[in-house]
Amino acid sequence: MKEVDDEKDLLTKVLILALYNKAENVTIEDVLTELDTIGAIMKNESKEILEKLAEDKIFINGEFTSTGKMQVEEIQKFFQR
Repeated sequence: MKEVDDEKDLLTKVLILALYNKAENVTIEDVLTELDTIGAIMKNESKEILEKLAEDKIFINGEFTSTGKMQVEEIQKFFQR
């Protein structure tokens, strides 16, 4: 079970950074499609993660909340190790 949790956590981090770093003219759907195309995260899994991010008040209506922005900073530090 721990391995599944770790994988889901990593996928969530990847999706959060992809959304945060997307160009202004790129849609959320474009990000999900690109991640699916390159084999990083299946689109249906990305949508599940997006729902969870909204429930957790991290990413709502296409925008990061203040809590979400703090999480982005933590994730950036995580990947800089």
